[in-house]
Amino acid sequence: MSFEVSAMTGLVSRPQLEACRSRLVQSLQGQRWLSEPSGREEGFDIEDFVQLPGEASPFVLTLLRFHGSGHQYFVPLRVTFTAERETLLSDASYDPGFITALLQCMHEQRTLTTEKRRALHCRAQTPRTELPPLQVTPFKVDMSSNCLSELRHGEDRWVCKLYKRLSTDGGNELRALQILAGSGLAPELMGSITYEDDTGLQALGAMTALVEGEPIYLPLSHHLKALIAQVVAAPQEVSSLTRNALAELEPLCRRLGEQLLLFHQRLNQGLSTSHGEPPHFQLAPYLDTHRARWERLHAAVERDTALPAPLRTEALRQLRRVSHALLAPEQLRHLPPLPATIAHGDLHLSHILVAPSTGGTPLLSILDVSPRSLDAQAPAFLTQTVLQDLLSLLRAIQYFAFDEILDGIKDVLGITQLEATRLVLEAPEGLPPSCQAQLTLLSDWSKGLFGSIERAYLRAFERGTALDIHPSYARLFYVCRLLQELEYNYSYNRDFFKYCDFYYLLHLEGLE
Repeated sequence: MSFEVSAMTGLVSRPQLEACRSRLVQSLQGQRWLSEPSGREEGFDIEDFVQLPGEASPFVLTLLRFHGSGHQYFVPLRVTFTAERETLLSDASYDPGFITALLQCMHEQRTLTTEKRRALHCRAQTPRTELPPLQVTPFKVDMSSNCLSELRHGEDRWVCKLYKRLSTDGGNELRALQILAGSGLAPELMGSITYEDDTGLQALGAMTALVEGEPIYLPLSHHLKALIAQVVAAPQEVSSLTRNALAELEPLCRRLGEQLLLFHQRLNQGLSTSHGEPPHFQLAPYLDTHRARWERLHAAVERDTALPAPLRTEALRQLRRVSHALLAPEQLRHLPPLPATIAHGDLHLSHILVAPSTGGTPLLSILDVSPRSLDAQAPAFLTQTVLQDLLSLLRAIQYFAFDEILDGIKDVLGITQLEATRLVLEAPEGLPPSCQAQLTLLSDWSKGLFGSIERAYLRAFERGTALDIHPSYARLFYVCRLLQELEYNYSYNRDFFKYCDFYYLLHLEGLE
């Protein structure tokens, strides 16, 4: 794609950007950060833009708003001049030159004025006029909504994180990291990029200290793969093998439960209303949100002709049970009041890093903190609670274990993982004993691992104020997280994970 740029000034104008808008959206097709697929097809408006300072700077920061969804996105673009007085326009999210130029603005504490006379603030915790030469390496160039690059200067290492999809939550992660500063529970915030308009601040990016460690699913994967091999060799011993294996993970589980509680306590340490008490969780708007999601999902499953008819029928029946038992307000009037509390917001295993320590106790850090709100007076605040993090963690463990177990089952059967998943859903009784044993392992290992984490969390909590996890709240938050993930997997045609969600939907208990 190309558009003409003024050779005299090197500045990019709105007409020039508008001229290549259709070609730009074509180049972004298929990227997951675009949110709903409808937004990809209906086009977008260029909401605002600013060119980074510097003579004939090749970098333009654009904010795009997609038709249909109305969602806003931050897309840095690189403008490359050609001999024909035209330029190539490309996504610069992982471009080392762009990241270096942006960090220079941060260290100079610059505020850039956009085309619409709005402010783009570039701030560093420790300002300096000269930025040392940096080695910039993307962690992983993918289509997700956050772009992560490692920055290195000598022995010093940082992470530059750019947000693609913007939200009305503004800079919640930035504020959360400020609350967690010095705790060792999350990365230390080193700088930020924010966009300010008449609605407030929106976070465009952050620079944090690099946290040592590996995602916790890696040691768990090593552990579970070894256990699967043992179960395949001796399926009749699955129960004893699982108990012994879970005992080995007890120190890690205990540490994670305790650290997660400390994380929640730190986030909520200054929380109170004018009466000195935390606000109450508002069930009605929470149910409204998930009822709307349920309706979209029910329609999607009804028209999903790729699903085998018996599976589709049973999934729809189970969805209707969920609607009646959990999402109807009259079913939950008996529930006791629940405090509204700040939570991580999207807790899964990729967001938990683990590293060894000299004392033998694992060091844990929690990444990508994304609370719905940190303002106790805001409506969004009142539909979040730390309990949602616990149930999201259970779903994360189930996702992980299902992936590992189905990988083991497909190896036994000599078929693909997706084919094995369909067999598990449609005809589990016909599987050989070693596969049946792996399904037992799936259930027992997931429940046992989460149970150890939950017990550690509650034991630590009881040193302060008792936390009562009412079974109906636990079931509600679990199911709503499942519906959220199933809708995501439908939106992006993630068939394997869609079948994983159906597996757990069909195994729900306590809906009658």
